[in-house]
Parts: sequence; structure tokens; C-alpha cells
Amino acid sequence: MELTESIDRIEATGTRVLAISVDDLQGADYAVQAFGAGFPVLYTSGAREIPEAYGVWNLHRDNLAAPSLFLIDTTGELIWQHVEPGPYHRLDTERILEVLEQNLS
Repeated sequence: MELTESIDRIEATGTRVLAISVDDLQGADYAVQAFGAGFPVLYTSGAREIPEAYGVWNLHRDNLAAPSLFLIDTTGELIWQHVEPGPYHRLDTERILEVLEQNLS
């Protein structure tokens, strides 16, 4: 998991990473254990309110939250977002670091 491998570099910018999973707890917990997420993962146990609020629920017609990244400042203001074009795409960690540097300087 590339994001986990770069967590120290990301957190050095003053950023905290938090994942939200709509998977059931058993399936999501397996993934966290298998891939060793180095950041907290919140489980919504299938609840769709959070991904619906951010406009990323069922974008790929799969009844799932689209893989997404949101940069939220300390006041709660959304300052950047990226939504993946498909369910198996992931944003490159170097791009995440670039965005953090641009938005936090």
C-alpha cells in the first residue's frame, strides 16, 4: 500500500490521514490487516451518509463509495478533492504530496 509507505512524509506536512470504509467491519478489517494501513480507518458498516454527503456514492454504478481523497483544513473547509475515474484506480502518493505542498504553504 503506497500511501502507508509514505505516511511519515505526508504527516511531516502537518497532515493527518483518515480513511472511511463503507465495507462491513469483517471485510474491511481483513483488508486493513492484510495491507497494514498506517492510519486510522473508520467503518460506517454500509451506511452511505458520509459518501453521499461528499457526492461519491455509487458514481461507478456499483453501490459503493468511489475511491476519493479530500483535503480538509483545520477549520473544516474543503480545499481540494480528487475522485477516481474507476473503482480500481488510486491517486499516486507523489501527487498527494504535491497537492499538500501547494495547499499548505
